[in-house]
Amino acid sequence: VSFINVSNKADVTARLNELKMLPVGKDPASVAARKELFSGMDGNNNGYLSLAELDGGLRRVLSAAVLVGARPAIQRAFHAAKTARPESSGSQGRAALSDDMVERGEEFRLYLLYLRRYLELLAAFEQVDTDGDRRLDRDEFEEACASGLLSDWGVDVTDVDREFAAMDLDHGGKVLFDEFAHWAITRHLKLPGARPLPRSAAPEAGEGEGEEEGEEEEEEEEE
Repeated sequence: VSFINVSNKADVTARLNELKMLPVGKDPASVAARKELFSGMDGNNNGYLSLAELDGGLRRVLSAAVLVGARPAIQRAFHAAKTARPESSGSQGRAALSDDMVERGEEFRLYLLYLRRYLELLAAFEQVDTDGDRRLDRDEFEEACASGLLSDWGVDVTDVDREFAAMDLDHGGKVLFDEFAHWAITRHLKLPGARPLPRSAAPEAGEGEGEEEGEEEEEEEEE
């Protein structure tokens, strides 16, 4: 799959609008839509989705424009959902199975919530990655700062070198999407029209972005 650098703001807006259609809410309509979505992906009806099933199912509900080059975001959302939920109280076999699967119910809702956020961050990453090699270097980051792009996203950078070093977790001189996403969430980066993660759904300690979810309770989802 080729990697597309997204520079057209209209394209980014269209992608963000499509992501808003993911049923991540706790209202009855979102719960019903999420159940239907899960059932359509769960071919063997065992209540769990593998990463491959999630990947295939998403390609039936999201456009190619959203999913091109999206594997890093899909994987990060998967692992965030797995670490956000407490261990299952079921049998040992069921718990072992769930280690490599996303479970029906709240875990699947969290997966969709994280997926939306990480795909939004992927759109941001692609705009900074001007040569489209899936890695950010210091010059690309400096250009994004100088152009006002990062300021438009709510991130003011006063020291380019220090900020780039904070992103470059392995000190390799290049920043991959996973590193960028971690940095972007801690810096509360937000594209116009995107939604931050609610504080209660932070995938890593300290990564909550300040938005609270609605107070309504989600209906109990079928086991």
